[in-house]
Amino acid sequence: QAYYGVTLVSGVYSSDRTWRKSESPYLVTGDVEVNNGAKLTIEPGVEVRFIAPSELASGDDRSSGRDGNRSELRIINGSTLHAVGTPEEPIILRSNNDVQVGDSTSAGDWWGIYGQQNPKVRIEYSEIKGSIYGLYLDDVRGSVLDTMIIRNN
Repeated sequence: QAYYGVTLVSGVYSSDRTWRKSESPYLVTGDVEVNNGAKLTIEPGVEVRFIAPSELASGDDRSSGRDGNRSELRIINGSTLHAVGTPEEPIILRSNNDVQVGDSTSAGDWWGIYGQQNPKVRIEYSEIKGSIYGLYLDDVRGSVLDTMIIRNN
């Protein structure tokens, strides 16, 4: 859903999705959960902003996941995150506070990327800031080569 030049995202993805540069920036208003073997592809140059909690409102409109007040990107049940930017067009994942009040991100504005139950994660040429954990993995199986590629971040 586009809202004033921003694509709002929240909810469960049980089939493959692509976050496109042409629809960027994305504003995560609640946990995005990729499950049942689905794949989320984030194109080079995409900016993903996560709403931070405030005194008046939660940063997670779904009140789900590891933290009911902070949004997270959840890759579970054998699902895949493919976030491969380039040196010229990195992928940016950050707090919406960067945009609203000028680079005031602090750790804890959003939860981070959570991988559980054999996730497959490939993150290259990306910048993750303002999160509690960055990337948190639980119950990862398989070889390093078919499960995880993290480089040039």
